[in-house]
Amino acid sequence: MKFMKQISNTRLFFISLLIFTVSAFSPAEAAKPTTYLAPAYQNINSSVEKSIIPVGFLINELKTSENKLVEVSNEFDQIETRSKKAFLSVPVDAEKYKISELVSYMKNSEVVADSVKLRHIARMKKLDIIMKSGNDGYAGYFKKFVMTPILICTFGQGGCAMSHFPSYMGYKTDIQYFFNSYIKITDGIAKVSDRIKNDTLCLGFAHENAHAIMLDMYLKDWRVVLKSVSTNGHDGPVVSDRNMAYTEGWAEAFEAVYGQMNPLLIKESEREKYGIAEFQFTRQDPVRRNRYIWQNYKGKKSGILKNGLQIISTEGAIAATFFDIMTSRKISDPFIKAVTVMYNHKPADFIEFLNCWIKEFSGDKQVLYRIFLEETRYVTMSNEARKLYYDYYQAGVKFKQGKIDKQTSEIARGKWIAYKEELFKKAMSGARIDSNVGPDLWLALKLPAKDGKEDIDENINMSLFEPKEWVIRIFNNAGITEKELLDFIKAREAMGVMPYKTPVEALNAAFGAEKAQAFISKYKAADLK
Repeated sequence: MKFMKQISNTRLFFISLLIFTVSAFSPAEAAKPTTYLAPAYQNINSSVEKSIIPVGFLINELKTSENKLVEVSNEFDQIETRSKKAFLSVPVDAEKYKISELVSYMKNSEVVADSVKLRHIARMKKLDIIMKSGNDGYAGYFKKFVMTPILICTFGQGGCAMSHFPSYMGYKTDIQYFFNSYIKITDGIAKVSDRIKNDTLCLGFAHENAHAIMLDMYLKDWRVVLKSVSTNGHDGPVVSDRNMAYTEGWAEAFEAVYGQMNPLLIKESEREKYGIAEFQFTRQDPVRRNRYIWQNYKGKKSGILKNGLQIISTEGAIAATFFDIMTSRKISDPFIKAVTVMYNHKPADFIEFLNCWIKEFSGDKQVLYRIFLEETRYVTMSNEARKLYYDYYQAGVKFKQGKIDKQTSEIARGKWIAYKEELFKKAMSGARIDSNVGPDLWLALKLPAKDGKEDIDENINMSLFEPKEWVIRIFNNAGITEKELLDFIKAREAMGVMPYKTPVEALNAAFGAEKAQAFISKYKAADLK
């Protein structure tokens, strides 16, 4: 069989892989930023040379006669994935498939090497937890899984992505390996060749590998607990939903950490000169300087903050807080603690993540709450904090402009500081840090077909966060004017938490029963369960 010939030709590869796995716990030199993210886990021989494997799958990509999926039958393999099927993966020849430059770049990148090391460290911590649980069978299995290399696939298009579809390499041979994921690296908004030249491809890998680290911790719950409902797309400044903001914020934080090592990412004005995609900059300075808590993060600054729900649904804002946690000098082993929380508790959003962290590591409560509440300007606890911060911000601007004196400016500052410190005391005494985060109000819509075509009932999920053009158009088509919609959105932004428990209730209250019913009938709108 053609597949068995391929396996035979790569037998030496498997043997070297096995030797690497067995010897993986010997001491090795550590390099930043792994040093401060996981200082206690430095003495591992995490070789990027042996940990990056370009592959194809015997379905679609390699177009062999062996196009098939196989069962995930091993009981422990089943723990590592929620899929019942797996691809058959085969190492590909870099020269034959014209990816030699890509493979060389990956294996010589300090960022890729460090990201790979973090993946191995996360698995080592997971193994430690499993061993302490007393599950000897699973521990014995996972000990071999800890240093499993990372598969990259260069077939197709669409950019970089982490796939949680599993695969077997060396299926039903003496040396069989199971992989619970792979990382796709293809042309997308930015070309791979350009990203190699400007050294930003490593950041794409680090982002997707961070998703894979989370997958390693969540296992079967990956798409159950973390299921996103937003159909708005995502990026640093985009308000999506709290689940997506949590998962993407985690991944983007690593782009912000590693991006500091690339001098080409300092000046956005030179972006086009070096062929750097715009989205790459949205995950750098704006994250490190926490720009995404503002209603308008570009242009003239006004001091108007997003409300609590918007902030925890904005991945750039979550990335900023993750960044501060990971780089905090007051939190020991932040990365190890983060993956421990993910594995033990499977939190569904960032607020849950923080609360679970405190359950697991109560000694970090004061620092963790201070980081989060300062980053969000206490908006998730109080809408009054949002107003007082705006007054303080505006007073500072007016003082610099000579419109008010210093004493008047200091009065506004004093009110803000006194109020936020009182909120912090309440948080430390048990008050909820998300007491000003309202219901999501997600609507499920089915859009009718266009131009007389058959109705395909395209599913759209929408929460009224911001006045996007397509949202305005949908409401206009159902008889609700742009002004009516904007008035509702502005009211929601101003109030923080609205008194409605469901989106349909909100529609009726905002636009009246008649218009709300017309909208519901036109789009088969319903509360998103």
